[in-house]
Amino acid sequence: MIDIFAISIKAMDEAYYKQFTKGWLLPVLENTKYIHSTGIHYELSNLVVTGLTNNVNNYDKMIDFILSELSPDIPIHFTRFHPDYKYMQYAKTPVEDVMEARKRALKRGLKYAYIGNVFESIGLNTYCPNCKELLVERYGLCTYVKDSLLSNGKCYKCGYQTGIEEPYLMTKK
Repeated sequence: MIDIFAISIKAMDEAYYKQFTKGWLLPVLENTKYIHSTGIHYELSNLVVTGLTNNVNNYDKMIDFILSELSPDIPIHFTRFHPDYKYMQYAKTPVEDVMEARKRALKRGLKYAYIGNVFESIGLNTYCPNCKELLVERYGLCTYVKDSLLSNGKCYKCGYQTGIEEPYLMTKK
């Protein structure tokens, strides 16, 4: 049995998919909708590549897809690209770019938007969607569940019921 999925949507552009992944975007989106319909927990990631996908159009298409086809409760990670292997010609994505994507997602109504491939940033943390209280703090590879997140997944400050469940609540210290 599968308990959780991590789905990587590289870009919201068919031409990008064909050129860089040798695949197609539509099956990825359709399968994401299917996983959503099963009720299994999943999180999305969107690769933000300098000069290719680090633009408002790509961010907004991703946000639109989540809002119209999935749910504002689905976590999205805007992942910072770093040059490696066959893609050394592209510069490391500036942290400001992934933070801009996160900011747009939160402003438009997504409740859990994060940045990825960054060691330290407020964009890694989980805040209450209602009162903005810090619930889960991340630093590097470490995760700290704060006392503001109750064992039933509610925010201590305002009582908002988050979607945060096990295993986070088991690791609380």
